Amino acid sequence: MGFVKAQEFELEDKAKFLIHGNSGAGKSHLGASAYKPAIGLCEKQALRTIRMVNPNADVWIIESTEDLRSMLATLHQMIADAKCPYDTVVLDSLGEIQMILKSEILKKAGAQRETLTQGEWGVIIDRMTNIARAFRDLPMHVLTLVRSEEHYVDDSRLVRPSLSGRKLPNDVAGYFNATGYLYKKVDVDGNLIHRVLFDGVDGFLSKGDPDLEPIEIPYWPAWIRKMYGSDSFGAARDEDFTDLEKRGHRILRGESNKKEEKKENKNDKK
Repeated sequence: MGFVKAQEFELEDKAKFLIHGNSGAGKSHLGASAYKPAIGLCEKQALRTIRMVNPNADVWIIESTEDLRSMLATLHQMIADAKCPYDTVVLDSLGEIQMILKSEILKKAGAQRETLTQGEWGVIIDRMTNIARAFRDLPMHVLTLVRSEEHYVDDSRLVRPSLSGRKLPNDVAGYFNATGYLYKKVDVDGNLIHRVLFDGVDGFLSKGDPDLEPIEIPYWPAWIRKMYGSDSFGAARDEDFTDLEKRGHRILRGESNKKEEKKENKNDKK
């Protein structure tokens, strides 16, 4: 193939995100805010939040790896038939899937024990990376959720996805084009606010996107608008921003430059 100018490549038009945060930070709320979401849900207690935010969201309950495989197979078949009604697939959450894998391996072994052997942990880590890749590679927007944990190395604190395996949290984060830490805090006016950290603060596993601010509000359609433009499927509308601002969210509306860049590149080629 040889060398090709970077500007001549077509950029992927699907967002692939990994978001981690503590319990109650708003991960399920973020997932339900997506446009036409297909939600793979491992934690049924999140159904109340999903129903409140998006009562029309389609939810696939995942209680086993067979449920997970069936969901993926169904999505692939819908896509192959050009009949996929979904814009974004949400996986809630990776940590619970790891626990499902652990339970299934122990049950299959028939052993009266609660801990895995080193070899069994290796199997789980391999399967987790395959699952993360399988969802990332879907030709859809992908939002993967997982709880956070504090990890210490030589007294240095790192808040990262809560996944067992020394390298797994970093490896999984590397599969996605952006990784954010979702948190909540009380602002100077005493209001509880939620934010997502993508860049700029040490001690948190994160990776930003060029079209997003280092700190964003947790609203998926706003990110899609910033990355792909206001006319993209699932992008926030002006009235959505107005509603957010009424609720105290000061947000840059930002339009993506990608479409203008593509037009310029095509004109240059002519």
